[in-house]
Amino acid sequence: MTKDVHAGSESVSTRVQRIVSQHWPLITLLVCMFAAWPAPNYGAAAYSKVNAVLVPALFLIVGMTLDIRSLSGLLQSGLLHCALWQSYSLLGLPLAYYGLVYHWGWERHTGLVSDVLAPGVMACMCMPTTTNTCILFTQEAHGDSLLAATNAAVGNLLGTIVAPLMAHLLLGNAGKHDDTAAALLKSVLSLVVPLVVGMGLQWLGQRVPELWDRTQRGCKLLFKAMMLVIFYLLFCKVFAGGTHGLDVGKVSLLVLFISGTHLMAVLGAWLLGAHLPMQQRIAFLFVGPQKSEGMAVPIISAIFAADDAGLYMLPVVIYHTVQMVLASALTAPLRNKVQAQAKLCAETGQTDDDDEGVVGHGPSLERSAVDDVENVNRGQCPPIYPPVNAVPSDSELESPLLKSPL
Repeated sequence: MTKDVHAGSESVSTRVQRIVSQHWPLITLLVCMFAAWPAPNYGAAAYSKVNAVLVPALFLIVGMTLDIRSLSGLLQSGLLHCALWQSYSLLGLPLAYYGLVYHWGWERHTGLVSDVLAPGVMACMCMPTTTNTCILFTQEAHGDSLLAATNAAVGNLLGTIVAPLMAHLLLGNAGKHDDTAAALLKSVLSLVVPLVVGMGLQWLGQRVPELWDRTQRGCKLLFKAMMLVIFYLLFCKVFAGGTHGLDVGKVSLLVLFISGTHLMAVLGAWLLGAHLPMQQRIAFLFVGPQKSEGMAVPIISAIFAADDAGLYMLPVVIYHTVQMVLASALTAPLRNKVQAQAKLCAETGQTDDDDEGVVGHGPSLERSAVDDVENVNRGQCPPIYPPVNAVPSDSELESPLLKSPL
């Protein structure tokens, strides 16, 4: 009896840990906002000097913790397949938002988004996908987690170059950087170079697995601490310049607008993935529309003027919160759909060639992707996954594919 109660308490503890982990950017934003409000001048004065050190350091940690082993999945998913996914996330979404919304300015004219926050929403749409939550939700929904991990890693590598470039091209002078070439060179030096150095350190460190695992866990904690400092300094810089006319009503309208924008991005991914096997379609649904708040903080800090960077982070954090809520709501029905179709496949003897892509191979993080590919090639049905809890187990949280702090 005591053991059952203890197991139940562990389950609640894990659930709370998961909720806090998912929404820690929102929690961090609120804490830093209230901490910076009373006396912002000291933090505002230190922002430029500290930011010049923290942004490269953040990307050094990203390179050290990004799962570069998942890049081997490119050989299985195919370069063209991966290019299509990245085109949607890094090119399609920002260009579509620019052409349908930002270029015309109707979100500002109608009062849905204030003038000072509109560039932040545009910048948010330029960011790369998340590096761990999209994999976690894909796994919970019994999607192709290997494909999700591969595209998450590739997306964040490409995003260090493509995201700043797209932001400069689509926002023009909104970032108050007149010399675009100089700004892009600064982005490369402060984002790409530390990322590559971090990946090199990871390649060397993996020769001593036990030591490197402890190092990565320490890097994750350090990353969150550094994010806390950047958030605090950003809001000090914002509050030192006034409230910029923002109030509860305008922020509420922004939440509604971003919720609708993300919903359209998710719907677009679902429709564009109609030709894919179900488990790959689920992976695309979670990878394509999601945006990384962890990558957005250093990227926005590097490419925008200091006075605006804090304001532009507000739409990013709201978008992140909305995508977590919607993804949590979608995992159960998608998982049930995969299980029902796998059961039907087993009963009827259909393969994915017989049923227009209804089912596909979706390796979990523990199973070999090669085994799944061979099963499909032999005409076997994909496995019928057992039901899982909405909260991952401790072993899932420690999976090698989920070691990145973003």
